[in-house]
Amino acid sequence: MIEIRTYDGEPDELATFCTRVWQTRYRDKMPIWLWSGPFMEWELFSDAPGAREFLVAAYDKGRLVGAHPEKPVRYQWRGQPIFGTAGAWFSVDPAYEAQGVSMKLVLEQRRRHRERDAKFDIGYLIMGAQAAMGKEFWLRLRSMQVVGKLNLWTRMIDHRALTEFSFSARDRWATRIVGSVQRRPRPPRDSSGIRPYCQTDLSACLTLVDELSRQAEFGLVWDEASLGRQLDFKSVPHTLVAEENGRVQGFVNYFQQPFLGRREILAGVIDLLCVQGLSSGRRRDLLQAALAAMSDAGCHVAVFLGTAGQPPSLLARTGFIPEPPDHLYVAQAMTPDAPTLKTRRIHAILR
Repeated sequence: MIEIRTYDGEPDELATFCTRVWQTRYRDKMPIWLWSGPFMEWELFSDAPGAREFLVAAYDKGRLVGAHPEKPVRYQWRGQPIFGTAGAWFSVDPAYEAQGVSMKLVLEQRRRHRERDAKFDIGYLIMGAQAAMGKEFWLRLRSMQVVGKLNLWTRMIDHRALTEFSFSARDRWATRIVGSVQRRPRPPRDSSGIRPYCQTDLSACLTLVDELSRQAEFGLVWDEASLGRQLDFKSVPHTLVAEENGRVQGFVNYFQQPFLGRREILAGVIDLLCVQGLSSGRRRDLLQAALAAMSDAGCHVAVFLGTAGQPPSLLARTGFIPEPPDHLYVAQAMTPDAPTLKTRRIHAILR
């Protein structure tokens, strides 16, 4: 008999299970995130009160057969605070699909959300990948809303590796063309004042990200606890800050994530780029420094989610190329009074 309850295992086990399920479904069909235990711990296993109440899992005689883990998140909609969750790791062992495990997990999450007055469960649907099954499942739910479309910006670092990674002949051709004219990232000529983040920078970084978040109609709300974990946690995220006039006026935050396509690659995924306090030249220096650090660490590509308040001109000047907007940012309404969300001005991170 299938038992639905709170996940009681370790981050490594959850990462292994979710990655295995996704590889079983999508290997040789579309790019796959290769999740790790440290990443899962960073994302989902906070010790804050209530942080693990949305780690819903399915067990068969003690064996993990399904996972629908979410993390509690504070959002704002047109300036009004909203409590909800976010997640991207919904995984069910294919052998249990016929037993209704997927819907049991969804219904348990809905129960827990209503019990805690969590209005939404937020995530992404990939529309550009034909093999992706998520859109067929989630868009059938009447409670699902499409908030808006978002696109990725990519900065190629190792063009040969990306050519070998891509499934699409069109993408392989485009990668070769760009690779013939674009060099690997180099450190900025002037790196003075650009350094790794330290805990004493948290207040300045919170001021910067608050200003960025207010430019969106819907999006994440940060506090010292959530931003501190986002910027520095057991060497999983990497954060560089830039000082100007003796103060931290900008920062960039990213993590290194392996993906599997036709071959495995390592991506530098930029979560937060807050440069509004910097002069134009220093903005470019900071982003170049981050790209050079990714290159030195063996990353093959840098990826950034285009959201409200981000400067397209800066991304273009540092070699980023916009992809088609094939990511749907979706919100599953979990309570009867959840508002209807629809906007292009979104502050989010890629998961």
